[in-house]
Amino acid sequence: MSPTSKSPASGVLLAAAVLMGACGGGQSGQTAAGNEVVETQTRIDLPAPPEFVAPQPNPDGTHGALEMRRNSAKFLEQVVKIKGYVVFKYDCIRVLGEKVYKDSPDKCERPHFYIADEKDTSIDRSVWVVEVPRAPREDEKKVLPKEELNNPELWPPEPKYAQGDQVEVEGTWATKSPRGFVNSDGLLIFKGMTVKVPAVVEDAPPEAPAPKKKGK
Repeated sequence: MSPTSKSPASGVLLAAAVLMGACGGGQSGQTAAGNEVVETQTRIDLPAPPEFVAPQPNPDGTHGALEMRRNSAKFLEQVVKIKGYVVFKYDCIRVLGEKVYKDSPDKCERPHFYIADEKDTSIDRSVWVVEVPRAPREDEKKVLPKEELNNPELWPPEPKYAQGDQVEVEGTWATKSPRGFVNSDGLLIFKGMTVKVPAVVEDAPPEAPAPKKKGK
């Protein structure tokens, strides 16, 4: 081979060197045009989380429905007073119908109602008041002894109240009542009540549909 001739290997090396120079491979710390990395710093201002205020007892010592529901375990088996609006009142005739009420009055549930902090609150966010006293039915008057019917301990006076009334109810807070009402979130076993502000007829909320029974 003559001194001036080039070997195939040297040609490959020369081509590689030219390619590296074109791509900028020979210049340390630089990138190809159009591929520069730009560092950005973007600040995102998130809104402050809402402040949580735990519900407190009323100034007169009574409790609200929301407070009782959120602190249910704290009040179990204690006698408490709850103030609120009657948002549902059980009516056997409306639920079962006039015919069923007359033919099978024993199918009626024991009177109960729901109270809440506001008039338009749903039943699911209200407090269930159970074991509400009632007067003897006509069928019971026919078969029960007179002395039993006249016993105030067995048949305490039936409270007078209406849906939409603001009431103060006293009772024992529990998850199960003696006659089988059950609610794991808590319920109030009736002891006594006072109507604080009667509902105005034209402002009273419409009757809510009968609620589904609470699970055991």
